[in-house]
Amino acid sequence: MPKRLLGRRADGNDRFQHHAIMLQEARIDGRLVMPDQCPEGIVDLSRARCDTLEDSSVGWPPPLVPGERLCAERTCVDVGEGYADIRQQAEVQHFVLDGFEYAHLEFPTGANTKGSDV
Repeated sequence: MPKRLLGRRADGNDRFQHHAIMLQEARIDGRLVMPDQCPEGIVDLSRARCDTLEDSSVGWPPPLVPGERLCAERTCVDVGEGYADIRQQAEVQHFVLDGFEYAHLEFPTGANTKGSDV
């Protein structure tokens, strides 16, 4: 099932229009619980820190498959017309983890099940 396309903001401030979660440089003295379904947009945790990250694979974007269309399963946005008036799209359903730090990882296998926090 294709994901919806995100549109432009009415107020004209488009800097973070494609972000679902923006926690750049956040300091969390406790548990950061990620959503239990995949956000429709960019999740930016760059240079953020938390004590415990609680995350499971059900909240991750679909895996990339070589040779398949990127926008078939992920949220994409129109970026204008390209060569021969073909509509161009950019994928905006991914994580930005540059410099992200955590002390403990809950569910390191990605499975939110008993015994998965080994």
